[in-house]
Amino acid sequence: MITEQEYEDRLIKLHKKADELGASFEHELRGCKHLQDFWYGGKSVAEIKYRGYAICFDVCGVIHAVLYDGENPVAYFDKKSEDVSFIDDDEVVEKLVDDETYLQKVRNGDLIFGNNNWINVVIIKYRGGTWDVVSEPEVAEGTNLLDEIESGFDEYVARIDKLVEEGGSENESDD
Repeated sequence: MITEQEYEDRLIKLHKKADELGASFEHELRGCKHLQDFWYGGKSVAEIKYRGYAICFDVCGVIHAVLYDGENPVAYFDKKSEDVSFIDDDEVVEKLVDDETYLQKVRNGDLIFGNNNWINVVIIKYRGGTWDVVSEPEVAEGTNLLDEIESGFDEYVARIDKLVEEGGSENESDD
């Protein structure tokens, strides 16, 4: 797990990288202890707006999970969806605490999933007052949102540059 300082430094680096391109970087991450997709739900957990497009890092899917203490179930977590996050659920945060505890319980087989979620990355474009999907959603390889944003940043910016070069006009609106 990273420290709060490392977390802040990495976010500053992403903001600077975006600023250097004339882009913007926005996110809903809640600190260095909660970077796994497990904690989040919904569209645009993080977003890079660039040249009239947006690269969206969305957490999709639904989680139904059971937390065990040995053979005995001690908690059922089934409130997570694309609209509801576990990061805002006091019981889940109390029992699973942070990424380190969460991942240890998964490795030990103490947290069993009926369903799971994933990080989708998609490029959208602002057209005529609405955002239209430009690329098919791609499932990120990892489950750590900050890692996926950092690793995908240059690749997706390059894709937008290519779209613009191929005739997709820029729209400077960041609505």
